[in-house]
Amino acid sequence: MSLHTKNSTMWRLPLCMAGLLALPACSWRPPADSHVQATVGVIQSVIDPHTRAEQLPPCLASRLAQLRGGTRFVAIRYRHWASHFNATTYAALDEDAALPLHQAVQIVPGRCAHDELAIILGPAPLPATGGRWLPSSVRRL
Repeated sequence: MSLHTKNSTMWRLPLCMAGLLALPACSWRPPADSHVQATVGVIQSVIDPHTRAEQLPPCLASRLAQLRGGTRFVAIRYRHWASHFNATTYAALDEDAALPLHQAVQIVPGRCAHDELAIILGPAPLPATGGRWLPSSVRRL
């Protein structure tokens, strides 16, 4: 083996190792604040103020006094940003909000497990998905 071949082989191994170590840095990661991206959802139901606390999701159970005091809360179904799965989030309606059941709304989803409510940005047109992820009552319209 000549000196030239031996030297070039010595440099190849560290370069290959450095390249392999750099591969994880190129892997895809979701955005850190991906849960705060606005999306379109559909108002699925209005939460009954007389529902027992143990039947409420955690983000509403912690706001039981507001629920009993007259604040209206709604369940909103939306498509999760990273998959084809549907998710449900909860939001408080303003006193003057006149959003009917099955109304499409622009939302910033909240994470109920972290005691976060969604923020309703306003009404939105129904998305052009063929009704695949919408409640069955909306699909029939």
